[in-house]
Amino acid sequence: MLPLALLAAIVIAGAILIIPRSHRPQALAANYYVDTVRGNDSSAGTSPDRPWRTLARVGRPEYRGGVTIRLRGGQRFSGTLQFTRSNLKGTTRTAGLTITSYGRGRASIAAPPGGDGIAASNVAGIRIANIDVVGRRDGCARVVGGYRTGSAGIRLEARGVHGTLDEGLTLAGVGVSGFCNGIVVASDDDASRISHVRVTNVESHDNANAGLWTYDQANGRHSIRDVTVSRMRAYRNQRLGGIALFGVEGGTVERSVAFDNAGLAGGGAGMWAFDSRRILFRHNESYRNGRATLMDDGDGFDLDRGVSDSVLEDNYSHDNGGVGFLICSCNGDEPAFYRMRHVTVRSNVSRNDGSSGQASLFVDGGQEPMAGVTIASNRIESSAGDGPLIYVLGCYNCADSGVYTSASFRGNTFISRGGKQLLDVDPQSGTDVTFRGNRWQAIGGPFRLRWGPRRLVTRDARRATAFAERR
Repeated sequence: MLPLALLAAIVIAGAILIIPRSHRPQALAANYYVDTVRGNDSSAGTSPDRPWRTLARVGRPEYRGGVTIRLRGGQRFSGTLQFTRSNLKGTTRTAGLTITSYGRGRASIAAPPGGDGIAASNVAGIRIANIDVVGRRDGCARVVGGYRTGSAGIRLEARGVHGTLDEGLTLAGVGVSGFCNGIVVASDDDASRISHVRVTNVESHDNANAGLWTYDQANGRHSIRDVTVSRMRAYRNQRLGGIALFGVEGGTVERSVAFDNAGLAGGGAGMWAFDSRRILFRHNESYRNGRATLMDDGDGFDLDRGVSDSVLEDNYSHDNGGVGFLICSCNGDEPAFYRMRHVTVRSNVSRNDGSSGQASLFVDGGQEPMAGVTIASNRIESSAGDGPLIYVLGCYNCADSGVYTSASFRGNTFISRGGKQLLDVDPQSGTDVTFRGNRWQAIGGPFRLRWGPRRLVTRDARRATAFAERR
């Protein structure tokens, strides 16, 4: 006779054996494979030998954090990969969702007309590597709050009570083209936050609005935090431009290139920030943005309304239709949110910017006073366009002081060529705009300078320097 304990174990084992397959808990694999040639959507998808075939099949399971979706390299997959909290749960900093290629070459995702390529809503820890995402040369279907919206190659959005994404988005070795916006990172309401965004070795090009665009609900909320963009190439993105950081607290763009952006009127630039704090642009190149016939667009670099405690350093701007380096507190109707404080532009180079008639270096007080603007150790030279090389425009219609506080230009080299006006300081700029220890040159024409109502045209470098640096 069998011992009672052994008999009980056999009975339990037998019971387990007869549980129907459909009622067993399904353990999720760490890797899923997709192959448009060898795949079958009825397969398990858990190995290269048994891959799925379509992106539609990828969207069916309910995944947990720590999953990797692998698309066969060299193949094109039609459709959209979309993830929400309903089909992707439990993602964290260490266990997110990775989408990448396997085998030889990169896989590509061909989005449907007007649709996104990869979209995630309220999902943290999205990592995308070695993938191309291609749109249908979409325009932007809507205009919301003055900005153009529509399809995105890669979109990460946060909204509502579940929209706090501590580990946001990581992109590496990705190409995006043919959408309204190439890459979008958005906090859509006051309750949501996104932090830790990393973009490395990414190309975003031929998009109707922006190559990379982060945004929140503005008014000083700064709901996108800890953003680093490095070695990115952004080109032929039309309205908003190449790289646009809006609503960011703590952002760095470095060793990146933006060119041939902002070719349509829309206030765009090669690289710029708006309504942000602690922004650093360094070791970047921005060129051929805008065009000679398009005013107010196509700047090389721009720190715009509400950007404070920020630095432009060791950047190279050249041959832009717009301003090479723009510091602008312009067009604000809510001064409490958008005042600019402690902005530094140092050790940069601008060559032949401003062909549309704008300045090469433009400090614009707009409608809110700026404080602590430092322009130091830059080299600014141009013969392009009929605007001044250096333009300082004061605060107008300000509610309080109406002038700059501590705008300092020191140790710079300013070179105008071919008779281009060297300096234009608006009479409303106030008394605390100072030039000290700068090198002033006029090559191929006289020194032409204006400071308020006074003007000077001379070929005497000493007189020109004394005129510019008298305060």
